[in-house]
This record gives sequence, structure tokens and C-alpha cells, in this order.
Amino acid sequence: MSHFCYIDRSRKGLSTPGRAAFFCGRVRLFGGRRGRKNSSVQEGKNGFTGGRLWTYTESRNDSTPPHPDDRGRAEQGGVMQQTAAGALGTNYSKGKIFCSFYTKGEEIFNAVSHIAGAAFGLIAWALTLFFAYPDRAAMAAVSVFGASIVILYTMSALYHFLPDGRAKGIFRIFDHCTIYLLIAGTYTPYCVIALGGTAVGFWVLLVEWLCAAAGIAMNAAAMNNKVVKGISMALYFTMGWLAIFVFPPLISAISPLSLWLLLGGGIAYTGGIVFFALGRKVKWFHSVWHIFDLAGTALQFASILLLLL
Repeated sequence: MSHFCYIDRSRKGLSTPGRAAFFCGRVRLFGGRRGRKNSSVQEGKNGFTGGRLWTYTESRNDSTPPHPDDRGRAEQGGVMQQTAAGALGTNYSKGKIFCSFYTKGEEIFNAVSHIAGAAFGLIAWALTLFFAYPDRAAMAAVSVFGASIVILYTMSALYHFLPDGRAKGIFRIFDHCTIYLLIAGTYTPYCVIALGGTAVGFWVLLVEWLCAAAGIAMNAAAMNNKVVKGISMALYFTMGWLAIFVFPPLISAISPLSLWLLLGGGIAYTGGIVFFALGRKVKWFHSVWHIFDLAGTALQFASILLLLL
């Protein structure tokens, strides 16, 4: 029975693994190298900066899952645990568990905030459908937008809500993949309603959804590969700000207020990237990233709603 625990030495409150005592599975590890008799501990590098992947292998036959209280990380030590899905891609072999990057308090906030985001998405979907009626093309476009909001925030809430384990690792992949859905889904109403019937609208929409498909495929296959991570971040940014290349026709097609709300949403999403990047090292920064997400979604929803009025 093997468990994989990730210790981030760079996170505030923990300088070396020797200062932390935590549980992995049902066996307590001190300093990473001391274990029970007939057991072994190995240290190996992984794809994360400032940390190690510690592999603990028990020779005894014990299939009992780890108790939630046996993680001993988080609030004081700043220890993060990472396993199969996060450090080893999609290799969910028996005995490997995925552990959260964040403290229990952070995860509760992360889950609740994006449950609120999913609820907001349902309201936004209903409102935009109401004002788009009876234009079928507009109704289809805002349905794509509304569905993308609901799907992203639902996947994210489930990822943060689920306890450590294989399912959490799988939903982490879903969480990252649905970012592409939301970006392309947000562009859809602008291309169909504001730029509908134009070559610019058609090509922007096509590029957005092709990029989304490519990004989802890459993340599903190898989300933790360093090259894929770099491409993903570049793709998020490029897809999000593709609108700057079509500003002239967009400015003439939508109201000034709608344009400013669109830009404000883009700035909120982009500004939150700083907190996202530091979320594993600084407590609560990932939660702040969630707030920026919600602000960006709300601003761009208001912009799209103005297209229909």
C-alpha cells in the first residue's frame, strides 16, 4: 500500500520537512524518513517548485483508507499534500490518493464561493434567455454562456468540496478544463449577437472554440506537464484578450457601457492570476482568486445583458 504526500517547503510556516509531523494513510511520518518496521520511505523530485514528493510504502496488507483527521497539515504547519492526479498526472493506480493543496478553512471558502457562482450562473442564464426571446440565435448563444458559467463553477465547487482521494484529483482536471469552456462561452454571445453575420464574428468564434478544444485535450491528457502548464496559461491569456484584435467592429456594435463592463471583467480575471499563481504558497490567495473570478463573471454577464436590451 503506497501513499504519496507532497510537502511544500516554501509555504510560510514550514522550512523543512523535519519540522512537520503529519499522517499519510494510517502511518505517521516524522521528518519524512522515519517509518515503521518493514516499511520504506523514498524521496523523489516532482513537477512542483520548492517541494518533494515523498513516497511511503507499507509492506503490511492494509486497505483501510486514511482518516480525515490523520492529515496533520494545514492550519499551523502549512504542509500541502499532493498525489496521483496532481503530481503524477492521471495515473490513478491503487493505493494512491490525491490530497488538497489548501487548508480546511480555505477549501470550505473555495467550495462555498463557487457554489454561489454556480447559483449566479443559473440566474444569469434565466435572465439572458428571458431577454433574448424570441431570437433563437441569441437564445442559443446566451445558453452557451449560461451553461459554461454553471459547469465551471459546479466543477470547481465539487473539486474543492470533495475529500482527499481519487475523485478530488479527477475533478481538479475538470476544474481546469472548464476554464476554456467559460472563456469560449463568454465570447459566444458577442460573436453571435453583436458581431452576428460578419466574417469577424465567425472567425473569432471559431478560433475561440478550437483553442478551447485544444486546451481541454491537453489538460485532460497531461495537465501537470510543465510544457502543458505553460501553454495553458498562454492560451488562457490569449483567448481572454483576443477581443483587442477586433475592437473596431466591437466598439461600433455594442454600447460604451457594455464595452467597459467587458473590459472590466477581463481585467478582473487577469488581475486574479497573480493570486492564483501564489495560491499554494500564500494562505488564502487561492480564495482571493475565486473572488476575482466571480467579479469577472458578474461584470461580463452585465455586459452581455446590455446586448439584449
